[in-house]
Amino acid sequence: MDLSEKLSSSKQTVVGVLLGPKLIRIILQTKQSIDRIQQLVEANKEANTNLNFFSRKDINLASRTVSGTFFNFSGNRWERRTMPLPDVIYVRGGSGQKVAKLITTLERMGVKRINPIVAFNKGNLFEELIRDQEVSPYIPATVSVKEMAEIRTMIRKHEKVYVKARIGRKGTKVMRIEKLSAGGYRYSYSILGDLVRKKVQSMQRLEQVINRFFGGREVIVQQAIDLARVDRGRLCDFRAEVQRNKKGEIEIVGISIRVGQRNSPITTHGEAFRYDTYLSTLFPDYSEAQLVTLKQKINSFLMTVYAGVEKKYGKFGEIGIDFAVDRQGKIWLIECNAQSAKVSIGKAYGELARRAFLNPLEYAKLIAGGGIRTSRGSGSSGSQSASGSSRTTGSRSASGSSRTTGSESASGSSRTTGSRSASGSSRTTGSRSASGSSRTTGSRSASGSSRTTGSRSASGSSRTTGSRSASGSSRTTGSQSASGSSRTTGSESASGSSRTTGSRSASGSSTSGSTRTSGAPRTSGGSSGRRSNS
Repeated sequence: MDLSEKLSSSKQTVVGVLLGPKLIRIILQTKQSIDRIQQLVEANKEANTNLNFFSRKDINLASRTVSGTFFNFSGNRWERRTMPLPDVIYVRGGSGQKVAKLITTLERMGVKRINPIVAFNKGNLFEELIRDQEVSPYIPATVSVKEMAEIRTMIRKHEKVYVKARIGRKGTKVMRIEKLSAGGYRYSYSILGDLVRKKVQSMQRLEQVINRFFGGREVIVQQAIDLARVDRGRLCDFRAEVQRNKKGEIEIVGISIRVGQRNSPITTHGEAFRYDTYLSTLFPDYSEAQLVTLKQKINSFLMTVYAGVEKKYGKFGEIGIDFAVDRQGKIWLIECNAQSAKVSIGKAYGELARRAFLNPLEYAKLIAGGGIRTSRGSGSSGSQSASGSSRTTGSRSASGSSRTTGSESASGSSRTTGSRSASGSSRTTGSRSASGSSRTTGSRSASGSSRTTGSRSASGSSRTTGSRSASGSSRTTGSQSASGSSRTTGSESASGSSRTTGSRSASGSSTSGSTRTSGAPRTSGGSSGRRSNS
Protein backbone atom coordinates (compact mmCIF):
# COMPACT_ATOMS: atom_id res chain seq x y z
CA MET A 1 0.00 0.00 0.00
CA ASP A 2 1.55 3.34 -1.05
CA LEU A 3 1.31 6.60 0.87
CA SER A 4 -1.78 7.80 -0.98
CA GLU A 5 -3.66 4.57 -0.25
CA LYS A 6 -2.70 4.69 3.43
CA LEU A 7 -3.91 8.25 3.67
CA SER A 8 -7.18 7.44 1.93
CA SER A 9 -7.85 4.62 4.34
CA SER A 10 -7.44 6.95 7.32
CA LYS A 11 -10.41 9.03 6.13
CA GLN A 12 -8.92 12.14 7.68
CA THR A 13 -8.57 15.38 5.77
CA VAL A 14 -4.87 16.11 5.40
CA VAL A 15 -4.21 19.78 6.12
CA GLY A 16 -0.80 21.17 5.28
CA VAL A 17 0.17 24.37 7.06
CA LEU A 18 2.82 26.27 5.11
CA LEU A 19 5.31 28.11 7.31
CA GLY A 20 8.61 29.84 6.71
CA PRO A 21 11.73 27.61 6.82
CA LYS A 22 13.02 29.46 9.89
CA LEU A 23 9.93 28.61 11.90
CA ILE A 24 10.16 24.93 10.98
CA ARG A 25 13.80 24.91 12.15
CA ILE A 26 12.84 26.50 15.46
CA ILE A 27 10.20 23.84 16.07
CA LEU A 28 12.51 20.94 15.22
CA GLN A 29 15.60 22.25 17.01
CA THR A 30 13.96 23.47 20.20
CA LYS A 31 11.07 20.99 20.18
CA GLN A 32 8.92 23.94 21.23
CA SER A 33 6.14 25.54 19.23
CA ILE A 34 5.30 29.19 18.88
CA ASP A 35 1.94 30.09 20.41
CA ARG A 36 -0.04 30.40 17.17
CA ILE A 37 1.28 27.01 16.02
CA GLN A 38 0.37 25.39 19.32
CA GLN A 39 -3.09 26.95 19.09
CA LEU A 40 -3.65 25.17 15.78
CA VAL A 41 -2.41 21.90 17.25
CA GLU A 42 -4.80 22.25 20.19
CA ALA A 43 -7.73 23.18 17.93
CA ASN A 44 -7.05 20.07 15.87
CA LYS A 45 -8.00 17.91 18.84
CA GLU A 46 -11.57 18.87 17.97
CA ALA A 47 -11.20 19.23 14.20
CA ASN A 48 -9.46 15.83 13.93
CA THR A 49 -7.59 16.49 10.71
CA ASN A 50 -4.23 15.02 9.73
CA LEU A 51 -2.34 18.23 10.53
CA ASN A 52 1.19 18.76 9.24
CA PHE A 53 3.52 21.76 9.06
CA PHE A 54 6.14 22.31 6.37
CA SER A 55 8.01 24.97 4.44
CA ARG A 56 8.32 25.54 0.75
CA LYS A 57 11.61 23.67 0.75
CA ASP A 58 10.02 20.55 2.24
CA ILE A 59 7.86 19.87 -0.83
CA ASN A 60 8.90 17.43 -3.56
CA LEU A 61 6.63 18.09 -6.51
CA ALA A 62 8.15 15.30 -8.60
CA SER A 63 7.24 12.60 -6.07
CA ARG A 64 4.15 14.49 -4.89
CA THR A 65 5.30 14.24 -1.28
CA VAL A 66 6.23 16.58 1.57
CA SER A 67 8.51 16.18 4.54
CA GLY A 68 5.98 17.21 7.18
CA THR A 69 6.45 18.18 10.81
CA PHE A 70 3.68 17.08 13.17
CA PHE A 71 3.05 16.92 16.90
CA ASN A 72 2.92 13.39 18.30
CA PHE A 73 0.55 13.59 21.28
CA SER A 74 1.32 10.08 22.50
CA GLY A 75 5.01 10.89 22.64
CA ASN A 76 4.44 14.57 23.49
CA ARG A 77 6.98 15.67 20.91
CA TRP A 78 7.44 17.08 17.43
CA GLU A 79 8.42 14.61 14.71
CA ARG A 80 9.05 14.48 10.96
CA ARG A 81 7.53 12.16 8.39
CA THR A 82 7.18 11.85 4.63
CA MET A 83 3.61 12.04 3.44
CA PRO A 84 1.61 12.70 0.27
CA LEU A 85 0.61 16.20 -0.77
CA PRO A 86 -2.13 17.52 1.52
CA ASP A 87 -5.78 17.76 0.60
CA VAL A 88 -5.84 21.41 1.68
CA ILE A 89 -3.04 23.93 2.17
CA TYR A 90 -3.25 26.68 4.78
CA VAL A 91 -0.66 29.41 4.20
CA ARG A 92 0.65 30.82 7.49
CA GLY A 93 4.04 32.04 6.35
CA GLY A 94 5.59 33.56 3.26
CA SER A 95 4.18 36.05 0.77
CA GLY A 96 6.75 36.29 -2.03
CA GLN A 97 6.46 35.26 -5.64
CA LYS A 98 8.02 31.86 -4.98
CA VAL A 99 5.34 31.01 -2.43
CA ALA A 100 2.55 32.31 -4.67
CA LYS A 101 3.87 30.26 -7.60
CA LEU A 102 4.11 27.15 -5.43
CA ILE A 103 0.52 27.48 -4.20
CA THR A 104 -0.71 27.91 -7.77
CA THR A 105 1.18 24.79 -8.81
CA LEU A 106 -0.25 22.79 -5.91
CA GLU A 107 -3.75 23.94 -6.81
CA ARG A 108 -3.27 22.64 -10.36
CA MET A 109 -2.24 19.32 -8.80
CA GLY A 110 -5.55 19.14 -6.95
CA VAL A 111 -4.66 20.67 -3.58
CA LYS A 112 -7.39 22.96 -2.24
CA ARG A 113 -6.53 26.21 -0.50
CA ILE A 114 -8.11 28.07 2.42
CA ASN A 115 -7.66 31.45 0.73
CA PRO A 116 -7.46 32.19 -3.00
CA ILE A 117 -4.36 34.39 -2.61
CA VAL A 118 -1.22 34.33 -0.48
CA ALA A 119 -1.19 38.06 0.34
CA PHE A 120 -3.00 41.23 -0.66
CA ASN A 121 -1.30 43.86 -2.74
CA LYS A 122 -2.64 46.98 -1.02
CA GLY A 123 -2.58 49.02 -4.20
CA ASN A 124 -4.48 46.45 -6.23
CA LEU A 125 -6.94 45.83 -3.40
CA PHE A 126 -7.88 49.47 -2.99
CA GLU A 127 -8.05 50.01 -6.73
CA GLU A 128 -10.62 47.22 -6.92
CA LEU A 129 -12.62 48.17 -3.84
CA ILE A 130 -12.86 51.85 -4.74
CA ARG A 131 -14.86 50.74 -7.80
CA ASP A 132 -17.31 48.84 -5.61
CA GLN A 133 -20.08 51.30 -4.78
CA GLU A 134 -20.89 49.44 -1.57
CA VAL A 135 -17.33 49.49 -0.24
CA SER A 136 -16.03 52.80 -1.59
CA PRO A 137 -17.62 54.99 1.14
CA TYR A 138 -15.33 53.28 3.67
CA ILE A 139 -12.08 53.91 1.79
CA PRO A 140 -9.95 56.97 2.56
CA ALA A 141 -8.41 58.94 -0.31
CA THR A 142 -5.79 56.57 -1.75
CA VAL A 143 -3.27 56.89 -4.59
CA SER A 144 -1.04 54.16 -6.02
CA VAL A 145 2.22 56.06 -6.34
CA LYS A 146 3.98 56.14 -9.66
CA GLU A 147 6.08 59.24 -8.99
CA MET A 148 7.02 61.31 -5.94
CA ALA A 149 4.87 64.22 -7.13
CA GLU A 150 1.78 62.22 -6.15
CA ILE A 151 2.96 62.04 -2.55
CA ARG A 152 3.68 65.77 -2.56
CA THR A 153 0.17 66.48 -3.85
CA MET A 154 -1.46 64.31 -1.18
CA ILE A 155 0.53 66.02 1.59
CA ARG A 156 -0.47 69.47 0.35
CA LYS A 157 -4.11 68.42 0.13
CA HIS A 158 -4.52 66.46 3.38
CA GLU A 159 -1.53 67.63 5.50
CA LYS A 160 -1.41 64.23 7.23
CA VAL A 161 -0.88 61.07 5.17
CA TYR A 162 0.37 57.50 5.41
CA VAL A 163 2.78 56.01 2.90
CA LYS A 164 2.63 52.20 2.81
CA ALA A 165 4.39 49.46 0.86
CA ARG A 166 1.92 47.78 -1.48
CA ILE A 167 2.98 44.45 0.01
CA GLY A 168 4.00 44.35 3.66
CA ARG A 169 3.07 42.83 7.01
CA LYS A 170 3.06 43.77 10.69
CA GLY A 171 3.35 47.50 10.00
CA THR A 172 7.01 47.21 9.03
CA LYS A 173 6.77 49.42 5.95
CA VAL A 174 4.35 52.16 7.01
CA MET A 175 5.31 55.80 7.43
CA ARG A 176 3.16 58.64 8.76
CA ILE A 177 3.91 62.14 7.44
CA GLU A 178 2.55 65.38 8.83
CA LYS A 179 2.95 68.87 7.43
CA LEU A 180 3.77 71.19 10.35
CA SER A 181 2.09 74.58 10.71
CA ALA A 182 5.41 76.16 11.72
CA GLY A 183 7.09 74.76 8.60
CA GLY A 184 8.76 71.50 7.74
CA TYR A 185 7.49 67.95 8.09
CA ARG A 186 7.37 65.30 10.79
CA TYR A 187 7.66 61.66 9.84
CA SER A 188 7.37 58.58 12.01
CA TYR A 189 7.47 54.83 11.64
CA SER A 190 7.90 51.73 13.78
CA ILE A 191 10.27 48.83 13.21
CA LEU A 192 9.18 45.81 15.26
CA GLY A 193 8.06 48.04 18.10
CA ASP A 194 10.95 50.53 17.97
CA LEU A 195 9.57 54.00 17.26
CA VAL A 196 11.35 56.48 14.99
CA ARG A 197 9.99 60.04 15.01
CA LYS A 198 11.89 62.91 13.37
CA LYS A 199 11.51 66.23 11.55
CA VAL A 200 12.87 67.58 8.28
CA GLN A 201 12.64 71.14 7.01
CA SER A 202 12.22 70.60 3.27
CA MET A 203 10.23 68.42 0.91
CA GLN A 204 13.45 67.47 -0.83
CA ARG A 205 14.85 66.06 2.40
CA LEU A 206 11.57 64.26 3.11
CA GLU A 207 11.69 62.60 -0.30
CA GLN A 208 15.16 61.30 0.50
CA VAL A 209 13.87 59.81 3.75
CA ILE A 210 10.96 58.14 1.93
CA ASN A 211 13.21 56.66 -0.74
CA ARG A 212 15.66 55.31 1.81
CA PHE A 213 12.95 53.81 4.03
CA PHE A 214 11.04 52.01 1.29
CA GLY A 215 14.11 51.03 -0.72
CA GLY A 216 12.51 51.12 -4.14
CA ARG A 217 9.34 49.27 -3.12
CA GLU A 218 6.07 50.18 -4.76
CA VAL A 219 3.93 52.22 -2.38
CA ILE A 220 0.52 53.80 -1.90
CA VAL A 221 -0.24 57.06 -0.14
CA GLN A 222 -3.42 57.51 1.89
CA GLN A 223 -5.19 60.30 3.66
CA ALA A 224 -4.60 59.94 7.41
CA ILE A 225 -7.75 59.07 9.36
CA ASP A 226 -8.55 61.14 12.45
CA LEU A 227 -8.49 58.05 14.66
CA ALA A 228 -10.25 57.78 17.99
CA ARG A 229 -7.72 58.06 20.82
CA VAL A 230 -7.27 57.19 24.47
CA ASP A 231 -4.75 57.93 27.21
CA ARG A 232 -3.49 61.32 26.01
CA GLY A 233 -3.43 60.68 22.31
CA ARG A 234 -2.66 56.99 21.81
CA LEU A 235 -4.14 55.93 18.45
CA CYS A 236 -6.80 53.19 18.37
CA ASP A 237 -7.99 50.96 15.56
CA PHE A 238 -9.66 47.57 15.19
CA ARG A 239 -8.77 44.09 13.94
CA ALA A 240 -11.66 41.79 13.06
CA GLU A 241 -11.16 38.08 12.45
CA VAL A 242 -13.82 37.11 9.91
CA GLN A 243 -13.93 33.45 8.87
CA ARG A 244 -16.00 30.72 7.33
CA ASN A 245 -16.97 27.92 9.70
CA LYS A 246 -17.48 24.21 9.12
CA LYS A 247 -20.74 24.89 7.25
CA GLY A 248 -19.17 27.52 5.04
CA GLU A 249 -21.04 30.30 6.82
CA ILE A 250 -19.31 33.58 7.58
CA GLU A 251 -18.62 34.39 11.22
CA ILE A 252 -17.29 37.53 12.81
CA VAL A 253 -15.24 35.48 15.23
CA GLY A 254 -13.69 38.32 17.18
CA ILE A 255 -13.00 42.04 17.10
CA SER A 256 -10.10 43.53 19.04
CA ILE A 257 -9.44 47.19 19.75
CA ARG A 258 -5.75 47.91 19.37
CA VAL A 259 -4.13 50.79 21.23
CA GLY A 260 -0.79 52.01 19.89
CA GLN A 261 2.24 53.14 21.83
CA ARG A 262 2.37 56.83 22.66
CA ASN A 263 3.40 58.84 19.55
CA SER A 264 3.43 55.70 17.40
CA PRO A 265 1.93 56.11 13.91
CA ILE A 266 0.53 52.57 14.03
CA THR A 267 -1.22 50.41 16.60
CA THR A 268 0.75 47.26 15.80
CA HIS A 269 2.99 46.23 18.73
CA GLY A 270 0.71 48.09 21.14
CA GLU A 271 -2.03 46.70 23.38
CA ALA A 272 -5.23 44.83 22.48
CA PHE A 273 -8.54 44.96 24.33
CA ARG A 274 -11.88 43.24 24.09
CA TYR A 275 -14.22 45.00 21.71
CA ASP A 276 -17.37 44.27 23.67
CA THR A 277 -16.11 45.91 26.86
CA TYR A 278 -13.64 48.52 25.61
CA LEU A 279 -15.80 50.30 23.05
CA SER A 280 -17.41 52.45 25.75
CA THR A 281 -13.92 53.48 26.91
CA LEU A 282 -13.04 54.53 23.39
CA PHE A 283 -16.27 56.51 23.03
CA PRO A 284 -17.11 57.59 26.60
CA ASP A 285 -19.70 60.16 25.50
CA TYR A 286 -21.78 57.59 23.63
CA SER A 287 -25.06 56.44 25.13
CA GLU A 288 -25.90 52.73 25.25
CA ALA A 289 -28.16 53.19 22.22
CA GLN A 290 -25.37 54.91 20.27
CA LEU A 291 -22.95 52.09 21.09
CA VAL A 292 -25.51 49.55 19.88
CA THR A 293 -25.94 51.48 16.63
CA LEU A 294 -22.17 51.66 16.14
CA LYS A 295 -21.84 47.90 16.65
CA GLN A 296 -24.55 47.30 14.06
CA LYS A 297 -22.74 49.51 11.57
CA ILE A 298 -19.44 47.75 12.24
CA ASN A 299 -20.98 44.31 11.67
CA SER A 300 -22.58 45.47 8.42
CA PHE A 301 -19.32 47.09 7.32
CA LEU A 302 -17.36 43.87 7.89
CA MET A 303 -19.79 41.81 5.83
CA THR A 304 -19.78 44.43 3.09
CA VAL A 305 -15.98 44.39 2.86
CA TYR A 306 -15.82 40.58 2.94
CA ALA A 307 -18.32 40.43 0.08
CA GLY A 308 -16.45 43.09 -1.88
CA VAL A 309 -13.16 41.24 -1.56
CA GLU A 310 -14.73 37.95 -2.64
CA LYS A 311 -16.24 39.55 -5.74
CA LYS A 312 -12.70 40.17 -6.96
CA TYR A 313 -10.64 37.29 -5.62
CA GLY A 314 -13.00 34.38 -4.94
CA LYS A 315 -14.06 32.74 -1.69
CA PHE A 316 -11.94 33.21 1.43
CA GLY A 317 -11.76 30.96 4.45
CA GLU A 318 -10.64 33.91 6.53
CA ILE A 319 -9.74 37.59 6.28
CA GLY A 320 -8.25 39.77 8.99
CA ILE A 321 -9.88 43.16 8.46
CA ASP A 322 -8.23 46.25 9.93
CA PHE A 323 -10.48 49.25 10.26
CA ALA A 324 -10.86 52.49 12.16
CA VAL A 325 -13.63 54.57 13.64
CA ASP A 326 -12.76 58.26 13.56
CA ARG A 327 -13.65 60.78 16.23
CA GLN A 328 -16.88 61.57 14.39
CA GLY A 329 -17.93 57.91 14.45
CA LYS A 330 -17.32 57.19 10.76
CA ILE A 331 -15.96 53.75 9.85
CA TRP A 332 -12.91 53.46 7.56
CA LEU A 333 -11.21 50.44 6.01
CA ILE A 334 -7.48 50.35 6.71
CA GLU A 335 -6.49 47.08 5.05
CA CYS A 336 -7.26 43.39 4.62
CA ASN A 337 -4.96 40.55 5.63
CA ALA A 338 -4.88 37.15 3.97
CA GLN A 339 -2.57 35.78 6.68
CA SER A 340 -3.74 37.21 9.97
CA ALA A 341 -1.34 36.27 12.77
CA LYS A 342 -4.28 36.36 15.21
CA VAL A 343 -2.10 37.94 17.88
CA SER A 344 -4.55 40.69 18.80
CA ILE A 345 -7.53 38.39 19.30
CA GLY A 346 -5.39 36.03 21.34
CA LYS A 347 -4.10 38.81 23.57
CA ALA A 348 -7.52 40.41 24.02
CA TYR A 349 -9.66 37.29 24.47
CA GLY A 350 -7.30 34.60 25.71
CA GLU A 351 -8.86 31.13 25.59
CA LEU A 352 -12.02 32.54 24.03
CA ALA A 353 -10.02 33.12 20.83
CA ARG A 354 -9.78 29.37 20.26
CA ARG A 355 -12.48 29.43 17.58
CA ALA A 356 -10.26 31.54 15.33
CA PHE A 357 -7.90 28.56 15.08
CA LEU A 358 -10.60 25.90 14.87
CA ASN A 359 -12.63 27.40 12.02
CA PRO A 360 -9.91 27.14 9.32
CA LEU A 361 -9.41 23.45 10.08
CA GLU A 362 -13.14 22.74 10.01
CA TYR A 363 -13.48 24.73 6.80
CA ALA A 364 -10.62 22.73 5.30
CA LYS A 365 -12.63 19.55 5.86
CA LEU A 366 -15.60 21.14 4.08
CA ILE A 367 -13.70 22.17 0.96
CA ALA A 368 -11.73 18.92 0.85
CA GLY A 369 -15.03 17.12 0.52
CA GLY A 370 -16.15 19.35 -2.32
CA GLY A 371 -18.63 21.25 -0.17
CA ILE A 372 -17.62 24.62 -1.57
CA ARG A 373 -15.71 26.04 -4.53
CA THR A 374 -12.50 27.83 -3.64
CA SER A 375 -10.78 28.46 -6.96
CA ARG A 376 -9.63 32.00 -7.57
CA GLY A 377 -12.09 34.12 -9.46
CA SER A 378 -15.07 31.98 -8.52
CA GLY A 379 -16.56 35.00 -6.83
CA SER A 380 -19.32 35.01 -4.28
CA SER A 381 -22.96 34.55 -5.15
CA GLY A 382 -24.00 36.13 -1.88
CA SER A 383 -22.47 38.69 0.34
CA GLN A 384 -22.75 36.67 3.49
CA SER A 385 -23.22 32.96 2.91
CA ALA A 386 -20.98 30.32 1.45
CA SER A 387 -23.84 28.34 0.07
CA GLY A 388 -27.54 28.68 -0.36
CA SER A 389 -28.36 25.89 2.03
CA SER A 390 -26.25 27.08 4.93
CA ARG A 391 -28.01 28.28 8.04
CA THR A 392 -26.87 29.79 11.29
CA THR A 393 -28.61 29.92 14.61
CA GLY A 394 -28.44 32.28 17.51
CA SER A 395 -30.71 35.36 17.52
CA ARG A 396 -33.79 35.21 19.70
CA SER A 397 -37.30 35.34 18.28
CA ALA A 398 -39.53 38.24 19.25
CA SER A 399 -42.81 36.57 20.06
CA GLY A 400 -45.22 33.69 19.72
CA SER A 401 -43.91 30.66 17.83
CA SER A 402 -41.64 32.59 15.54
CA ARG A 403 -38.16 31.28 14.99
CA THR A 404 -35.19 33.43 14.20
CA THR A 405 -32.27 31.73 12.54
CA GLY A 406 -29.60 34.32 12.19
CA SER A 407 -26.40 35.55 13.62
CA GLU A 408 -25.62 35.93 17.26
CA SER A 409 -25.21 39.14 19.17
CA ALA A 410 -21.82 40.79 18.95
CA SER A 411 -22.33 42.97 21.99
CA GLY A 412 -22.34 40.32 24.67
CA SER A 413 -25.80 41.36 25.80
CA SER A 414 -28.80 39.06 25.96
CA ARG A 415 -30.99 41.67 24.34
CA THR A 416 -31.25 41.53 20.59
CA THR A 417 -31.59 44.10 17.87
CA GLY A 418 -32.11 42.96 14.32
CA SER A 419 -34.45 40.81 12.30
CA ARG A 420 -37.40 39.61 14.34
CA SER A 421 -40.85 38.27 13.62
CA ALA A 422 -43.77 40.48 14.58
CA SER A 423 -46.46 37.86 14.13
CA GLY A 424 -47.37 34.57 15.68
CA SER A 425 -46.48 32.14 12.89
CA SER A 426 -43.88 34.03 10.94
CA ARG A 427 -40.30 32.92 10.69
CA THR A 428 -37.32 35.14 10.11
CA THR A 429 -33.93 33.97 9.02
CA GLY A 430 -30.66 35.64 8.29
CA SER A 431 -30.19 39.15 9.56
CA ARG A 432 -27.36 40.11 11.80
CA SER A 433 -27.81 41.10 15.41
CA ALA A 434 -25.61 43.41 17.40
CA SER A 435 -27.79 43.90 20.36
CA GLY A 436 -27.86 45.76 23.58
CA SER A 437 -31.38 47.14 23.52
CA SER A 438 -34.71 45.40 23.84
CA ARG A 439 -36.18 47.49 21.07
CA THR A 440 -36.20 45.57 17.79
CA THR A 441 -35.05 47.07 14.55
CA GLY A 442 -34.56 45.51 11.16
CA SER A 443 -36.84 43.43 9.01
CA ARG A 444 -40.29 42.66 10.35
CA SER A 445 -43.17 40.67 8.99
CA ALA A 446 -46.39 42.67 8.79
CA SER A 447 -48.78 39.82 8.22
CA GLY A 448 -49.84 36.66 9.93
CA SER A 449 -48.85 34.12 7.28
CA SER A 450 -45.85 35.73 5.70
CA ARG A 451 -42.46 34.14 5.98
CA THR A 452 -39.31 36.14 5.62
CA THR A 453 -35.89 34.61 5.24
CA GLY A 454 -33.05 37.09 5.16
CA SER A 455 -33.07 40.82 5.61
CA ARG A 456 -35.87 42.97 4.25
CA SER A 457 -38.40 42.21 1.55
CA ALA A 458 -40.69 44.16 -0.72
CA SER A 459 -43.42 43.30 -3.16
CA GLY A 460 -45.01 44.85 -6.16
CA SER A 461 -42.92 46.55 -8.79
CA SER A 462 -40.84 48.82 -6.62
CA ARG A 463 -37.08 48.66 -6.27
CA THR A 464 -36.11 47.84 -2.72
CA THR A 465 -33.36 49.39 -0.69
CA GLY A 466 -34.26 48.15 2.74
CA SER A 467 -38.06 48.54 3.10
CA ARG A 468 -40.10 46.22 5.30
CA SER A 469 -42.40 43.50 4.10
CA ALA A 470 -46.03 44.57 3.69
CA SER A 471 -47.44 41.68 1.72
CA GLY A 472 -49.99 39.21 2.92
CA SER A 473 -48.57 35.87 1.87
CA SER A 474 -45.30 36.57 0.12
CA ARG A 475 -42.25 34.53 0.93
CA THR A 476 -38.82 36.01 0.54
CA THR A 477 -35.53 34.26 0.82
CA GLY A 478 -32.04 35.73 1.00
CA SER A 479 -30.70 39.21 1.48
CA GLN A 480 -33.52 41.49 0.36
CA SER A 481 -35.56 39.58 -2.17
CA ALA A 482 -38.41 41.00 -4.20
CA SER A 483 -41.48 39.64 -5.87
CA GLY A 484 -43.23 40.62 -9.06
CA SER A 485 -40.95 42.72 -11.20
CA SER A 486 -39.13 44.33 -8.36
CA ARG A 487 -35.38 44.43 -8.13
CA THR A 488 -33.32 44.10 -5.01
CA THR A 489 -29.89 45.46 -4.39
CA GLY A 490 -28.83 43.58 -1.30
CA SER A 491 -28.82 43.98 2.42
CA GLU A 492 -28.75 47.20 4.42
CA SER A 493 -25.72 49.46 4.21
CA ALA A 494 -23.42 49.99 7.15
CA SER A 495 -23.76 53.72 7.06
CA GLY A 496 -27.49 53.70 7.49
CA SER A 497 -28.01 55.30 4.11
CA SER A 498 -30.29 54.00 1.40
CA ARG A 499 -27.40 52.43 -0.45
CA THR A 500 -27.49 48.68 -0.04
CA THR A 501 -24.92 45.96 0.07
CA GLY A 502 -24.84 42.19 -0.20
CA SER A 503 -26.25 39.58 -2.48
CA ARG A 504 -28.83 40.51 -5.04
CA SER A 505 -31.95 38.50 -5.61
CA ALA A 506 -34.80 38.72 -8.11
CA SER A 507 -38.21 37.13 -8.18
CA GLY A 508 -38.14 33.45 -8.92
CA SER A 509 -34.47 33.01 -8.05
CA SER A 510 -34.19 34.04 -4.46
CA THR A 511 -31.06 33.23 -2.53
CA SER A 512 -30.84 32.23 1.06
CA GLY A 513 -28.05 32.44 3.51
CA SER A 514 -27.16 33.94 6.81
CA THR A 515 -24.29 35.41 8.67
CA ARG A 516 -23.15 34.67 12.13
CA THR A 517 -21.40 36.83 14.63
CA SER A 518 -20.00 34.52 17.24
CA GLY A 519 -17.05 33.47 19.29
CA ALA A 520 -15.18 35.95 21.43
CA PRO A 521 -17.35 39.04 20.90
CA ARG A 522 -20.40 37.28 22.28
CA THR A 523 -19.00 37.05 25.76
CA SER A 524 -18.89 39.80 28.29
CA GLY A 525 -16.69 40.51 31.24
CA GLY A 526 -13.71 42.57 32.24
CA SER A 527 -11.40 43.65 29.49
CA SER A 528 -7.89 42.40 29.30
CA GLY A 529 -5.20 44.09 27.32
CA ARG A 530 -1.77 42.93 26.28
CA ARG A 531 0.78 43.82 23.69
CA SER A 532 -0.33 43.10 20.16
CA ASN A 533 1.62 42.39 16.98
CA SER A 534 -1.29 42.30 14.59
